[in-house]
Amino acid sequence: MEEKTSFSSHVKFGKRKLLVQTEYDPAHQIVGVTVADSGQVIDSREYLVDSSAEQDPKDPQVRQCHDLVLADLELLYSTIKNVQATPDADAHARLGTLLLDKGLIEEAVDIFAALLSLDAEYENGHYLLGKALFKKGDYDGALSHLEIAVEKTPDYPDVLLWISRVHRQRGDFSRAIQRARTSLEINPDYHEALYDLGLYLIESVQSDPKNTELPPPIERVKEARACLLQAAKSSDAYDREGLDAALDLLENRDQWEAAIAEIKKASRVKAVDTRSLVLDGEFYLRFMFADLHKEHRSLDNYIRILEKSISQHPNYPDVRLSLGTAFLIRCWHYYGKALEEYREAVKINPNFQKAKKNLKLLENDGRGFLLLLRAILK
Repeated sequence: MEEKTSFSSHVKFGKRKLLVQTEYDPAHQIVGVTVADSGQVIDSREYLVDSSAEQDPKDPQVRQCHDLVLADLELLYSTIKNVQATPDADAHARLGTLLLDKGLIEEAVDIFAALLSLDAEYENGHYLLGKALFKKGDYDGALSHLEIAVEKTPDYPDVLLWISRVHRQRGDFSRAIQRARTSLEINPDYHEALYDLGLYLIESVQSDPKNTELPPPIERVKEARACLLQAAKSSDAYDREGLDAALDLLENRDQWEAAIAEIKKASRVKAVDTRSLVLDGEFYLRFMFADLHKEHRSLDNYIRILEKSISQHPNYPDVRLSLGTAFLIRCWHYYGKALEEYREAVKINPNFQKAKKNLKLLENDGRGFLLLLRAILK
């Protein structure tokens, strides 16, 4: 059996020191990269290595995966600084969402708080900050902002579901279940609400079986089964076999803790369309606020991710939209390279008329392309 080879680097990210570790598994041609803060993994990625040739662990293609994440973090930190220096509320919202996705919770909270300082009425501003505070573990703060959000958008099932999660963390299963049910009244096919409601009902029987505000335990278990199976039927974000195994364990009261653990493991919610929106935000931020020369490798990686997603989900329009945007940004990269070469040609030979003509055309017409790309990204 071949041994895995690891690479590790420390990266300064503001006041933090993050540890980036890369593990190469030549048997499966997979590179796994994790980012940890104080021993806790906050982000992880997997890359497939070209299987057409044998890869040495120090091969540039493999090492590049490690370096790519290092470059991403460096670029992300510079983007944070640039966004903080602008009054652009949309950029704050996109950046906070990106930071949340990457597990940088403290930074996301700061950015969303700054967003509301810029625009107290920003659509979804309180919802975004409430989610970030929830992930930080500040449940009182999260509930305060989420309640404001639900007043503004009472028919938004996501807000109600996050409120239910706050109540569950505080041990108030009656309110958690009520909010999850309300979310499903708005959208009966909301698979995350179906899954959460099923989990809450099981947990409530385990921790609070005599709660008179809820149905008898046997009825809760029956409803939970229906919810969990419907969630698995509605989305491939859940391991159906894992859920079936968990439901079988419920037959034995002594196995309930194991059953709950299996239910939690069965959720692998990382929806492709949600990831697509995160990528769109990242494209926007990097194009508007980052150094384009530093991000070429990152863009190539995102294109590979999106192309793989399309091969698995060819009918997801959001993913195709993101891929089209990525190709446009790649065009902008090549435009910049072409501009540099024309300028260098004129610098070498100021009398080179064709180069001067092409340079002038590129400089003039390029402004229109820039405006087009900015309009699409916004």
